[in-house]
Amino acid sequence: MREPKTQPVREDWWSTDSSDWNDKNRSAAWEQALRDCYLDWELIKPVGNDFTARIRQRPLHEIKLVECCCGPCSGRRVLRQTNKEGEPFVGIQIIVGGGETFHIGQQTISVGEGDLVFWNSYESTEFEVMADLHKITLLMPQSLLESRLEMGMLIRGGVVNRRTAAGAMLYSHIRTLASQFDAILDEEVFGIKWSSIELGAATAVWLQQPFVSPSKEHTRRLQKYILSELQNSELSIQKIAADNGISVRYVHSLFGALGCTVSQWIMERRLERCRDALGARRDGRGVVKDVAFQWGFNDTAHFSRVFKKRFGQTPLQYWETTHPEKRIQYAQ
Repeated sequence: MREPKTQPVREDWWSTDSSDWNDKNRSAAWEQALRDCYLDWELIKPVGNDFTARIRQRPLHEIKLVECCCGPCSGRRVLRQTNKEGEPFVGIQIIVGGGETFHIGQQTISVGEGDLVFWNSYESTEFEVMADLHKITLLMPQSLLESRLEMGMLIRGGVVNRRTAAGAMLYSHIRTLASQFDAILDEEVFGIKWSSIELGAATAVWLQQPFVSPSKEHTRRLQKYILSELQNSELSIQKIAADNGISVRYVHSLFGALGCTVSQWIMERRLERCRDALGARRDGRGVVKDVAFQWGFNDTAHFSRVFKKRFGQTPLQYWETTHPEKRIQYAQ
């Protein structure tokens, strides 16, 4: 008997349509498709032989767009799975048709057509689809989303009122992205990524909850300040401490609890922004110098060295990799 098609789901539609599958390998194929798209989910019970589903995903740099149409099924993510996945993610999901029930922690959430729901990868979660469902999801790193929230806040799963201004904009944004699934250009990806994060954060204010630890609140406040000053080449630990009314020693202790130094955290954020800027830049002339100076680097040679150490390519090599169709004479 032919094995189920468990190759990774890509941009084109993946489907369960196959007369060669029985219940067992149809369930295995669907479970693998869910894992390819939505992190480490497992089915609670096998799907029937009449089960049908279509799913596709579109990476948008660090975030991902997933569109799914499926019949009745149920699945879960338990704590052992959430603990092993590393960086936590947030799913922002709209329901185009049908309905779904979530059990997130101690709460039960039922959603239907037109609803907008947030879920995350650090809480144990179950879902149950009772009838044919059409949903579209944006999956993004929790750290990127929460960096846009008020200090000391995190996001819990729940339904957001789509009638709010931010909720209506986010719903329309996700629906529009799905309608342009195959038409999104590489040059648009970085702008779409950040606009999605900003809209997600604006909507998530209705679901944010405070951290318990005051030190985490202080750390988040410093991180938010640093993000606003990343383009300032004069940013230093002394300036961070002075502008926030705390001691340099306390700044060091807060970031030490994260397992990194302040300088390492700043460098990582700057390199991330530089990578995005290189990917979005269409003209290669002077690109390394322009991007380096834009994000607080005063020395292009130093910038090139640390960029290569972090990403395995020089800035120019990365730009050429992300713009293979461009053949422009480069002058630094």
